[in-house]
Amino acid sequence: MSDIWPQVNELLQVSFMDGESAHGYSSRVEDLDGGKICIAWPTENGLRVSVRAGEEVFLSFTREDAAYGLRAKVGKTVAEPVPVVVVEPIGSVTRTQRREFVRVRTSIPVEMIGVPDPSQESTVVLLIKTRTLDLSGGGFAVYHKDAVPSGTVFETKFSLPGTPEEFRLHAKLVRCERREDAQGNRIHRLGLVFLDMPESTRSRIVRFVFGVQKAAVRG
Repeated sequence: MSDIWPQVNELLQVSFMDGESAHGYSSRVEDLDGGKICIAWPTENGLRVSVRAGEEVFLSFTREDAAYGLRAKVGKTVAEPVPVVVVEPIGSVTRTQRREFVRVRTSIPVEMIGVPDPSQESTVVLLIKTRTLDLSGGGFAVYHKDAVPSGTVFETKFSLPGTPEEFRLHAKLVRCERREDAQGNRIHRLGLVFLDMPESTRSRIVRFVFGVQKAAVRG
C-alpha cells in the first residue's frame, strides 16, 4: 500500500481504542510534515475530544470503494492558533475489510422502541424519538437524557435522506456514556450496532455514507 497515504484536506475518522470498542471522531488532514501527519483536533458535536500525547490512535479514510487504515501515535497537541494534533505513523497503510463501519456525522430522525433484557426486573418499554449523531453500515449513535442498560435491543425506524423507504432494523445498545451538553446538562451518548441486517440493506447504507463523505470533500 506504499502508494496509498492520507492527503492534505482528506477527511478522516480518528478512533481511540478502549477495550473492545473504538470511538470514531471526525477530523481532516491539515498538513504533512516529513513522516508526521498534522490533523484537525478531533471533535464531537463541536467540542474537542480529549487527546493525550503518547496514546495510540487509528486513522481511517476512504478511496473510491475501499477503506484504508493507519495506526499512529500522538506526538503532540497544539491548541493555538488552530487546534491540531500531530501524529507519528506506526507501520504502513493497510486496506481494511470493514467498510460498513466507516461513519459519517449525519442527523437523521430515528424512532427506537426497546424492551430491556428479559433477565432484568423492569419490563418498561422504552420509546425514544431523536436524531442520529452518526451513522455507518454497522450502527449509529444518539443522545438521550437518561441512561439505558447495555444489551437493550431496540426496533429502530428511520429513512435515509432523499429516499421514501423506511428501514425497520433491530439494533443492540453496546455503550452508554454520560456526557454534558453545551449548557452543562447531563446527557447520555448511546452507541448501537445493527443486528441481523440484510446485506442489501447494509450496502445501501454504506453507499449513503460514502456519498456523504464525497460531498463533504467537494464542499
